[in-house]
Amino acid sequence: MDELRLYLNEEKPDIIGITETWLNSNIEDSELNVEGYTIFRKDRDSSTENRGGGVLLLVNEQFKAIHRGDLNDDDFSECIWCDLEFSKIKILVGVCYRPPNCELKCDEGLINLINKVGKHKTLILGDFNFPNIDWTDVTKLDESNKFVKCINDNFLIQKVDAVTRGENILDLILVSDNDLINSVEVGEPFVTSDHNIIRFELITECTIDNKVNKPVFNYFKADYDLIRNEIKILDLDSAIDKNCVESFWKTLKSEIIKVRDKYVGLKKSTKNKKQKWVTQKVIRSRRAKVKAWKAYRESNKNPELYIRYKDKLKLSQIAISEAKKQYEQKLAGNIKQDSKSFFSYVNSKKLVSSSVGSLKDNLGNVITDDKRRANLFNDYFATVFTAEDKSYIPEPEQIYNGSASDKLEHILVTPDIVKSKLTELNVNKSSGPDGFHPKFLFEVRNEISKPLADLYNLSLDQGIVPLEWKSAVVTPIHKKGSKTDPQNYRPISLTSILCKVLESIIKDSIVAFVDKFNLIRDSQHGFMRGMSCLTNLLDFVEEITYLLDEDNSVDIIYLDFAKAFD
Repeated sequence: MDELRLYLNEEKPDIIGITETWLNSNIEDSELNVEGYTIFRKDRDSSTENRGGGVLLLVNEQFKAIHRGDLNDDDFSECIWCDLEFSKIKILVGVCYRPPNCELKCDEGLINLINKVGKHKTLILGDFNFPNIDWTDVTKLDESNKFVKCINDNFLIQKVDAVTRGENILDLILVSDNDLINSVEVGEPFVTSDHNIIRFELITECTIDNKVNKPVFNYFKADYDLIRNEIKILDLDSAIDKNCVESFWKTLKSEIIKVRDKYVGLKKSTKNKKQKWVTQKVIRSRRAKVKAWKAYRESNKNPELYIRYKDKLKLSQIAISEAKKQYEQKLAGNIKQDSKSFFSYVNSKKLVSSSVGSLKDNLGNVITDDKRRANLFNDYFATVFTAEDKSYIPEPEQIYNGSASDKLEHILVTPDIVKSKLTELNVNKSSGPDGFHPKFLFEVRNEISKPLADLYNLSLDQGIVPLEWKSAVVTPIHKKGSKTDPQNYRPISLTSILCKVLESIIKDSIVAFVDKFNLIRDSQHGFMRGMSCLTNLLDFVEEITYLLDEDNSVDIIYLDFAKAFD
């Protein structure tokens, strides 16, 4: 992986196809940690086949790439497909691995797949292991070979004309359009492989359709003294309509957003994706290795120059290993003085860029359009909500023993309460749909606690919340199973932080009330202060242990609420 990252840093390719990854289900995408790339992978099914195999496709995250989970064949499983969408064209890209001991049904599955994808604008990369096919002269290809006939029948063109392993052309590039790729070059072997790297240019004939990102404010570099002074002089009392919650919120938000836009700068869009452990020694040793390989190939495979290449390869591996080891030792040694760098490096190992690919609707139709996929998720997530039957609500046991005047009939929100809640905000969290970042709210808590308290009290009195507080930015996260099934995703929602503050204030008031009058039993562990899954488990184990010590039998009924947190 370190060698691969070095190639990506130095050459910055947009698309990388890898065969024989040897990955399995126990290795998470985050462990690959290829920053700046979206990962598509298909591992060999280790439960039915031997270890090895597997394919991987890395796509620069600036491209819109959609996984085509519908393109598969049970007899030829080691392949991955995705659509690359540019501003004007769409290209179907696939990476395939055909093992050397491929059986007849495996070849039939490969041919069925090629027949299926051949009708698209297609780019197919992979190790096909056909040593007996001479690709140096396409006019002499024997169509009695079913693979060759399939290639010709689908009007695909094979672009590799130099040996890629030993004396054979095993690794191929198949394209539906001869002008789709250019400058095919067979290079040096990859460090852990006896196959040579193939480089080429993809001709898109259009500008890249970059993702349009919203401006990102740099809240941690703003001058908050200026911001606080600006908010202080705002005449909010005369500007705000204190009889209408929606109007109150829109005016308050508008005035504060104006101040934010004026004094909070934007983050630089450029991002250095270079691995921090890469030193000049690592770069020089890598370039020396590549230079030695070129000298060997240009010398008509001089054995002495091959030995020199192997020496340079070994030195390059040693340089990479030492550089990474020294960098990580330095981070660990300075953790007390610079914990931020240490955890930034550790957290980078957990990040992975993933995207939602094609989905299937209830009728089995493949959906790739953005809007239709979003609606498909929305329709499914909406079905999770339960419409309770309110026609029959059982009477609860009356255990309240306070007076009528003690009942919780009104919650008064004071500026001090709001200020206290804003002080407790985690400034590293993300903002919601309203654009208010917790760092910004934390810094201006003294200035906005009074108008927020007025807004909260008006909202509670009228039983109305601003419409924007009911909105959420929903991200579907894959859980398990097929990625084409919307039911295998769970929604993660970003909602308004200021709405969460009001929720927290209400929750505190309710908990204080039920605590005061003992309205919740000791057996309730969830969502109670000082109680948790751990305390619940300890109580449970204690109960079971006691009963078993008394020679009693224990029966347990487990209940699971389907999609409770969705």
